[in-house]
Amino acid sequence: MSDAAPAPPLKPTQVRRPFLVCFALAVLVTFLVGASRVFLGVHYPTDVIGGWIIGLFWASMCWLAAQHYEVRAGLRAERRKSA
Repeated sequence: MSDAAPAPPLKPTQVRRPFLVCFALAVLVTFLVGASRVFLGVHYPTDVIGGWIIGLFWASMCWLAAQHYEVRAGLRAERRKSA
């Protein structure tokens, strides 16, 4: 067995900040790639906007599914207890 003490639980702000940075970076890269495709003349603006809308829909469905499975597995309650 190990004599090391368990690590203290992370505060919500310690978890949230990296998530927000990654999310903002992903949105920025998505916007820049789409804008560059229009600028280079490879796609029409409507193609890019449609891709963004479909991507947003897909990401929303994945997020909702993850939330649903977290609630069913009881993970949300565990998270609240440790915070």
